[in-house]
Amino acid sequence: MKNRAVASAAALAAVLAAVAFGVAGADPGTPATAAAADTAVRGGIVLEGAAGEGTAIAGGIDVTTFSDAVTVPVSAGGGGAGRPTLTDLQVSGVLDAAYPVLFRFATTGRHVQTVVLTVCTDPKRCAATAYVEVDLADAVVTKVAIGPDRQVDFSLAFRQITWKFLRNGVVVSQSQFGPV
Repeated sequence: MKNRAVASAAALAAVLAAVAFGVAGADPGTPATAAAADTAVRGGIVLEGAAGEGTAIAGGIDVTTFSDAVTVPVSAGGGGAGRPTLTDLQVSGVLDAAYPVLFRFATTGRHVQTVVLTVCTDPKRCAATAYVEVDLADAVVTKVAIGPDRQVDFSLAFRQITWKFLRNGVVVSQSQFGPV
């Protein structure tokens, strides 16, 4: 049962990554292709205690890209799956007033109790057009860097993660992993 849950989590993570970044040959009308074609804001991320100035999600940081992955080692003979390894959630966003707070969180090791990343098809109506949500519990900022064109990159380690796929504001499928 545990291996099935791990496999389900891995499959859902792969689907969410494909949806978020587009899949070759996908229908041009799907959110995945629309998001891949638009390199601007794709959603927002809200970190408890770090008020952002984003326009996609009130109080959040506007997100341009993100990356999340899980790997599960399997023996060459196809034997049982090993313990899954989750990477830190990596986010690129628009530099705003939350940057100094992210830097403080990273340098002090402060635990952020809740983090919610929302990916949407229309950042002007993100709450209404959200199709992916990633919730983190007990997160720690492990990297912060600023780049050109008002870009901020940061990474979050976490104790627990929940992946959700939404349609018309309703959770269609979800998977949770943790505590890590």
